[in-house]
Amino acid sequence: MKARKVLLVGMMIFINTLLVYGQDYRPVEKQVQLDKQIVNAWVVQIDEPMEPFKKSYSKYAKQQLNVKVKKSGKHIMAAKEVTIPRFSQQQGDLKAKFFTIGGETTLAIVFLADNDTPLNSVDNPIEMYNLRNYTKDFVKYYKTNHFQELIAVDKRNKDKLVAALKKDKKEYKNLSKRIPKVEALILSEKTKETKKVTLKNENIDNRSRILALDKTIKNLENEIVSINENIEKNSLAISNLEKQFAAMENPLATQK
Repeated sequence: MKARKVLLVGMMIFINTLLVYGQDYRPVEKQVQLDKQIVNAWVVQIDEPMEPFKKSYSKYAKQQLNVKVKKSGKHIMAAKEVTIPRFSQQQGDLKAKFFTIGGETTLAIVFLADNDTPLNSVDNPIEMYNLRNYTKDFVKYYKTNHFQELIAVDKRNKDKLVAALKKDKKEYKNLSKRIPKVEALILSEKTKETKKVTLKNENIDNRSRILALDKTIKNLENEIVSINENIEKNSLAISNLEKQFAAMENPLATQK
């Protein structure tokens, strides 16, 4: 009874975590059509376009497993005849199928051991748990990189805006000092009338420029505030991803 209560509490915490932190990226074991076989695979959906997701997968497989994946069909990427102790002591094919369900990019990961025998949780529980975590960690890697790239772009744009703001504020300050000086020259009896005409035109231009700068400065400040909000939002998204994926950790998975 106590074990059941602990399990129930754990499940409630896990579900609440997913509700708070957005889409459920938890891999689910399902049977999928792979070439001419029906195989057990870890399936996960992601709210991202398919092509960059596929492109990122080959890089991730190389980094994590030191295997090279290639296209094997329209939407399948495979590392063939490889030995990956993390999943199986047997040589086999690691395949990733990319497709769409309900308008969302979907990924199915399967390992076909010798004789094209797919791993499954009944016969290969530890290996499948590790395959599950590999699938999960790839989604985490992709989503985290996505938000980090957004933050990097925002920071570069912010740097440009801050530089432009600094330049405009400096010009505004100089013009603010220049206008009363020009006004004083206009009122001075020592200034020639022809010169006063030139000075009056200068101040008309200066005041017009100040009005334009005032508007530009406010817009730049608003843009910087907006970018800061985006950076904060995407930083929070990364933090939330960490918490969401931590809630998916499986104690049965072996260490890499």
